[in-house]
Amino acid sequence: MADEKQNQLAVLHPRSVVIYKLNAIGGVAEHGAQLRLQSLADYKLKRGALALTKGSFGRVKGREFFCITHLDGTLTFHEQDGILYECQLPGNRALPVPVVYCERTDSFFRFTAGWNLECFT
Repeated sequence: MADEKQNQLAVLHPRSVVIYKLNAIGGVAEHGAQLRLQSLADYKLKRGALALTKGSFGRVKGREFFCITHLDGTLTFHEQDGILYECQLPGNRALPVPVVYCERTDSFFRFTAGWNLECFT
């Protein structure tokens, strides 16, 4: 988003992902500081969403992207302005499973229906 140094929160819904900015409200109450969520962007999705992961995909330094795993096995990679890349992982799509990103190897991991661990770069 415009000011990437501020705290932001991505909330995944079945057919959208909403990006919020955390705004501090002046003053302190008995229970501590107060925060308010301000909606910055609402991205509509063409497919049902399963999970969201974030990272510096492609070893891009100083910038984070997010990836949505869809129920049909498709991955969509997003940056601040929208969809950057979309791909379909090979193999059995009957078991929708989350995909995990490993920054050290710049790889994505998932389990198959047969409990085999797959790695994609």
